[in-house]
Amino acid sequence: MAELSKTWRETASRLGSKALFLNLRDLTYLNDEGKHVLREIVAQTNAEILASNPLTKYLAQEISNPNAN
Repeated sequence: MAELSKTWRETASRLGSKALFLNLRDLTYLNDEGKHVLREIVAQTNAEILASNPLTKYLAQEISNPNAN
């Protein structure tokens, strides 16, 4: 997840007002650190999370909820 965090820090300033989509459709695992980084991205950009199955829909809801653990 260090790579995701680093890439996000490098990319965030160049995003501007562009819409951001986080595609979780093929995701099979996400640890707590990954959830934290994705929550940070969603909080900063209001990104839309794309999910397609029960696991990714659950994770999308968990990431979008700022009160989630």
